[in-house]
Amino acid sequence: MDVRLVGKEVIYKGKRISLAIYRYSRDSNVFEKEVVIHPGAVVIVPQLEEKLVLVRQYRPALDEWIIEFPAGTLEIGEDPRKCAERELLEETGYKADKLVYLGEIIVSPGYSTEKIKVFLAYDLEFLGSRKEPYEILETVFFTQKEIEEKIKRNELKDSKTIVAYYLYKVANNY
Repeated sequence: MDVRLVGKEVIYKGKRISLAIYRYSRDSNVFEKEVVIHPGAVVIVPQLEEKLVLVRQYRPALDEWIIEFPAGTLEIGEDPRKCAERELLEETGYKADKLVYLGEIIVSPGYSTEKIKVFLAYDLEFLGSRKEPYEILETVFFTQKEIEEKIKRNELKDSKTIVAYYLYKVANNY
């Protein structure tokens, strides 16, 4: 199958994301697709003894409080590991002595370029929270069993958190 991208037109450029029309050809036909261009992000699975560190965060796009692992958008050209260190400290107040790459999540390939790098953080030291002024969140701590119960009850439904949790479990042979 001969498929190739033949053009892109950015129709909206925001602070963090852009919206573009991608044109691709297949069998001599040209098609268009609306695509959200995203710089990528990180999600961190912080392990503190027998518990994992999460945040309960208000998400204006949903008008809901969501339980999730600390995460954040990459700045243009930013190293994902540095972003993970920054976001962990900002959102939870913890600094990790060890940061291990667990994998990558493709968020929604039907309309977005966003990919999320997943990191495990451990040997944590509490230095104090450094939240951004716009962030409304609190740090929460759960055991693996509690996380799995929250997933079963649909109380924890953030996809990046669920996938990151299972990458963590696979990496640790649980």
